[in-house]
Amino acid sequence: MMTFLASKGLRAEVTEGIDLEYGVTLSGDRISIGTGPGDDLRLGAGDVVPGHLTFERRTDGGWDYFTSDLGLTEVDRGNPRTGKARAGMWFRLGGETRIDLARCAAAPVAPAESGAEEGPKTVPLAVALPLMAAMAGGAIFFMLAAGSGERGPSGLRTAPFVTGAADLEPALETCLATSRTPGRAVAASDPASPYWRVMAFRDTDPAAARLARADLDTAVREILADAFLLARENRYLDASSALRRMENVLPVGTARCPILTASRFDLALLEVSASN
Repeated sequence: MMTFLASKGLRAEVTEGIDLEYGVTLSGDRISIGTGPGDDLRLGAGDVVPGHLTFERRTDGGWDYFTSDLGLTEVDRGNPRTGKARAGMWFRLGGETRIDLARCAAAPVAPAESGAEEGPKTVPLAVALPLMAAMAGGAIFFMLAAGSGERGPSGLRTAPFVTGAADLEPALETCLATSRTPGRAVAASDPASPYWRVMAFRDTDPAAARLARADLDTAVREILADAFLLARENRYLDASSALRRMENVLPVGTARCPILTASRFDLALLEVSASN
């Protein structure tokens, strides 16, 4: 019999700056770090912005990181926008704050049933070894396929919104499901104007809110379509530049927004494609 080690998780720890030794264990589906009232780890450094660094759990149990366009960020051995979070990497937020990722005991998860057994799981060695070999083989196959696969928009997470495979309206509604008011005057020419008009009128003037929502819908669709078409032409940097506009059109901060999540993933994918 072979006993697997207890499940390992990740912890983000401040190792430099005025918030030294503050930290947060990555748990749940999403953890944000910044100076905003909604951030899970709220920092006090003046050059750190709300939602400066966000971690989102993948379906395989690992974590991806995303950084805000509004703040200066340096990432150790990783894409400055988004990528796979791993133990040992660090992030510099602003000029002084450094965040290090370290292994830790995974956050406790409630058992599915009251009668569930506790303690480490055991697997017969004859079963464990073939399973581990299959996992390693699968990883190699994935890397080879990724290296030889055709570039283009088929791998973009935002592509389904353009092709109609995914419905944009519910995703946009999720992005708007937050109570926010503009922290400054927003001119009509501001890319965020439709968003803030929806926020301002949705509870007081439904007709005006619907008009603003239509304008916002148009702006989002135009950005996604631009990026999709540019990627089809292998103009990866131009497609990336198009998607960067989304952060200004949907300034949702740390709120969950599937459109921004997909856009941030595609930004990294496009930038990597452009460098190859």
